[in-house]
Amino acid sequence: MSLGNNIETLRFVSNQIKYIQNKGYANVKLDLSKKSPEEIRQIRDFCKDLHDYSFVAKYFFIKKDNIIRLTLQEIPKIKSFFNGIWMEWFTLLKVLEFFREKKIIPSCTRSLNISFPNGSSNELDLFFLTEKQLPICIECKTGEFRHEINKYLSLRKQLNISKEQFIICVFGLSREQTLGMTSMYELTFVNEKTLVDHIQFVLS
Repeated sequence: MSLGNNIETLRFVSNQIKYIQNKGYANVKLDLSKKSPEEIRQIRDFCKDLHDYSFVAKYFFIKKDNIIRLTLQEIPKIKSFFNGIWMEWFTLLKVLEFFREKKIIPSCTRSLNISFPNGSSNELDLFFLTEKQLPICIECKTGEFRHEINKYLSLRKQLNISKEQFIICVFGLSREQTLGMTSMYELTFVNEKTLVDHIQFVLS
């Protein structure tokens, strides 16, 4: 399944699904009455993809009311996808697309479990190693993330990589906020729109 390039479509659909499944319900109603024709097309295409690849059990579009009805899957891995894993896949595909355009062949992994000599362990969302052995670690976040900053500061030091190579990609964070937080902490903050530009800077 292609996650596409329209992050607002992904966020709109996934947030609705996440809200309903966390309430313990199985049926989602997407009201598209205030969406533009192009937005409706994108949302319909994405929901159809979700159904085609069994991320949702049922998909119906009620044209006269501009409503989509979805029946959710009960599979734990599918629930995890809508609770945030989709961001990791979106980011992974965007970064790999950039590497392909630059003719760079990296080693990469998602959800990497790593243990340290002191006995501590962490899971890394995305980890890349370029042909020149340059490591790049990307953590994908949405909503509240500030309580985890100290954890990431410690993790960056344990990995012994530079501030520029340890990236916190916060979906929906403004450019001004990313710049302000990057100047404040020994971490690099980006959003989904500035991520690739920063990786290009790291590689330059």
